[in-house]
Amino acid sequence: MIAHDPTKKAYAMRSYLGGRTGDFPIVPNATGFTWEIQAGPDMKIAYVRP
Repeated sequence: MIAHDPTKKAYAMRSYLGGRTGDFPIVPNATGFTWEIQAGPDMKIAYVRP
């Protein structure tokens, strides 16, 4: 689910998987948006939606 927070003037995505939830910032760009999920102490998963 993607939502806009007018107070922060930012978008975020709420993700649900395996009984867990998380909120992840959405970063708009010229052709779409990106978001990142922390996947461990030294790793991130980056998603790009053109």
